Amino acid sequence: MRTIFHVAALAATLALTGPADARDTKPRLPASATSPVDDAMAFAFQEANDHIQRQEYAQAYAVLETLTAKPAFQSTPSEVRHATWLLMAGAAGEARDWPKARTAIEKATAFPEASAYDWQTRIRIDRYSGDMADGLRSLAVMARRFPDGLAQFPDEEIGRWFDRAKIETDQDLTFDFVDALLANWTPNDPFTELDGMRQMQIEGLLRHGRTAQAIEAARKISNPDVLIAMRADKRFDALSAAGPGLLDPKAAALRQLAGIDTLHAAHPKLLSGVDARASALLDLDRGEEALTFVEAAIARAQKDPEAFDDTESKLAWTINVKNHALGSLGRDEEALEALETAARVPERGKANVNQTLNLAAQQMSMGRFKAALATVASVRDDRVSPYGKSVGLRITACSATMLGDLTTADEALGQLRGLKLEAKRQLEDALLCRGDLDGAAAMLIERLQSPVQRNLSLFGLQITPLRPSPLPLDVALRQRRAELRARPDVRAAIDAVGRVITYSPEDLWPPKPAT
Repeated sequence: MRTIFHVAALAATLALTGPADARDTKPRLPASATSPVDDAMAFAFQEANDHIQRQEYAQAYAVLETLTAKPAFQSTPSEVRHATWLLMAGAAGEARDWPKARTAIEKATAFPEASAYDWQTRIRIDRYSGDMADGLRSLAVMARRFPDGLAQFPDEEIGRWFDRAKIETDQDLTFDFVDALLANWTPNDPFTELDGMRQMQIEGLLRHGRTAQAIEAARKISNPDVLIAMRADKRFDALSAAGPGLLDPKAAALRQLAGIDTLHAAHPKLLSGVDARASALLDLDRGEEALTFVEAAIARAQKDPEAFDDTESKLAWTINVKNHALGSLGRDEEALEALETAARVPERGKANVNQTLNLAAQQMSMGRFKAALATVASVRDDRVSPYGKSVGLRITACSATMLGDLTTADEALGQLRGLKLEAKRQLEDALLCRGDLDGAAAMLIERLQSPVQRNLSLFGLQITPLRPSPLPLDVALRQRRAELRARPDVRAAIDAVGRVITYSPEDLWPPKPAT
C-alpha cells in the first residue's frame, strides 16, 4: 500500500540510526550521535516503527506522543526531536487525523533541521486537510528557502494552489504567494503560462506603491486576455498612464506567438507546446492555421505513442484545442465530435472529467439540452473538484430551464448558492440563463464589489467580436448580458471600479499573413 507521507521510511531512520546518503533529503540522526537516545526511547522508536510497518498509524502516533511528553525527550539532540515530530506528522496524516498532523508538522518545521521534505509534508497536510491559507504560506516559504523542492510538485498541483489563491480574501497572502513563486519557481513544463500569476503580483505591487516594479512585471505579460481584464480594472490604471502600449492586447498576442514559436522549436516533443501555439494562433483569429497545426499533431500522437513525451496527460487537451479551432470557424458539428473524442480519452487512467464537462457545455450551447443533462449526470461526484461541481450545476440549471424543468433547475440553483466563492460566477451565469436579471444583477454587483472577484467579473463584461457562426444559446446570453450592463445599478457598480471597452476586430487582430 502506497503511503502519502512516506512514514515507513521515516520510521526506519529513527529506529535504525546510521549515516545518511548525502542525496537523501529525509531526516536522519547525525552519524556522530552514537548514543543519541537511551534504551527506553530506542524501544519506543522501534515500537512506533513496528506499528507503521503494520500500517497502524494511530498507534504509532500514540507511542511517540507519549515519548514526547517525557522530560528525557527534551534533552535529546535537536535532530532527534525534529525527526520525531516529522514522523508524528506523517503518521497522523496517514491516519487522517489532521489536527494532530497540523500540531506535529508545525513543531517539525520550526526546527533549524527542517528541510524541503518537512515543507513538502506540511503542504500535503494542508491540501488534504483543506487548510488552504497555510498551504499558500508554506509554498511561499518553500519557494524562498528550498526552491528546488518545488519540483516535487507537478505543475498542475501548483496550478490548483494558484486557483485557490485567486479566491483567497487575504490579498497580502496571495501577493506573497505569487511573488515568491515568480521569483523562485521554474515550472517543469516550459509552456506553463504564468501571466495570471503576474497579474496578481502586479495588483499587489501597485497596492503597495511599487509602481516601477509593477510596470516591469507588466512588460512580461503576453496573454491578451489578461491584458483585456487589466485594462477594464481601474486598479491597473497606473500602467495605462505609464505608456499607452503597455496593456495593448494585439501587440501582446503577437509577442505571445513569437515566444511560443521559439519555445516550440526547442521542445518539439511536447503536446503542451502544440496546445500553446494553436491557442496563440486562435488569439490572433488564425483559426485555419491553428486547426491544421493541431490536427497534424493529433494524428502523429495517435499513430505513434512515442511521438510526444506528454501524450498521456495532454492528448485530451490537444483535442479540446481542436474543438476551439473548429468552433472559431463555425464548424460546430465537427467541434462537438472533437469534444466527444476528447471526453473518451482517459485522464491519468481515469474517466476524463474536464472534457466531459466541456462536452456538456458544448451540447448546451448547441441547444441539445437533454444530451447536456445526461453528460453531466455521467460525472461521478467523487471525481470532481468544487469548481467542476459548480460548472456541472450551472449546466444543469441552464439546460433544465431551457427544457421547462424548473424543479431540476431550482434544485441546481439551490446547490450553487450553497457552494463557496468559486461558484459565484457560475451562479450568475445560471441566473442569467434563467432570465432572472434581478438575481444576476445582484450577484454581479456583489462580485464587482469583491476585490477577489472583481477582475474576472469585469473581464466577462467586455465586448469582443462574435465568432463567425455564434451558437443560439450564446447569442441569447450575450443579449441578456447586454441588458444586464445597461441597468443603472449595474452601470454604477461598474463605473466605481472599472469600465467596459468595446473591441473591434482591428483592435485585437492584425491582418492575417498572406498565404
